[in-house]
Amino acid sequence: MFSDQFLADLQKNLSAMYNVNEQLSSSKKVNRPSDDPAAMARIVGYRATLSSIGSYNSAITSAKSYLQSMDSALNNLADLIQRGSELAISGANGSLNANDRLAWAKEASGLVDSAMGIANTRVNDRYIFAGYASDQPPIDANGNFQGDSNRFDVAISQSINVAVNLPANEFFSSGGSPDNVMPALTALKTALETNDTPGIQTALGNLNAALEKVSQAQAEIGGRLNKLDAQEKYLADNEETTKTYLSSDQDADLAAVVSEFQQRQTALESLRTVSQKIFSSSLFDFMN
Repeated sequence: MFSDQFLADLQKNLSAMYNVNEQLSSSKKVNRPSDDPAAMARIVGYRATLSSIGSYNSAITSAKSYLQSMDSALNNLADLIQRGSELAISGANGSLNANDRLAWAKEASGLVDSAMGIANTRVNDRYIFAGYASDQPPIDANGNFQGDSNRFDVAISQSINVAVNLPANEFFSSGGSPDNVMPALTALKTALETNDTPGIQTALGNLNAALEKVSQAQAEIGGRLNKLDAQEKYLADNEETTKTYLSSDQDADLAAVVSEFQQRQTALESLRTVSQKIFSSSLFDFMN
């Protein structure tokens, strides 16, 4: 009876000592499902949530790189259109002659080239104004649109998608309205070259309309960036909360574990001392 009880107590304390040592080495109180099935189920859920948050954060970072580049491109485009409007106002001055307007036409030609360069902006080898056809320039040498009108969406949560492009046909290309950027600037250049005052006036009106389109695009991009910032903050808060819950279920209280380790050591030492006294006695010692 003493032997059976001793072995049972020894096994119990050695098992507890093993668990305590494992918690000390891993700094975790749940190392396998059998330790706490309910806690392990929650831990698996928390880890899945953190993995999803990491994926969505990566998507947000990528989306921001495209949208910020697009926002910068649109700012430059707005400045360029504004300069075109200034040229149109100057060129419409009745006191100018054909040579004067021809000089302004050279600068207008540079604006056309610059606008085409902006339309064909690339980020990470993708043309950001080309829709799905992002492997080729959206505007050809004649100012015509050769991309497509599709929006490229990125998922930043299970239910929220954000478009990270603007197709160039909406405000750049010659294939669209005359108040798109390329046809408006090209018309200004042509009118200045040909000393066409009414044409310059028409180009000025189209440039003002083109600037309005660009302003609307800037507002849309700004809204998307605000949405990304809001979702990024939400994910950061969610990540912090999830890590707190994960730590509560998973991480060991090292001070408590060390205390238990010392208690188990004391119990084993006491068990050893008592067993030595008991098993050193013979049956005749008990009878006496």
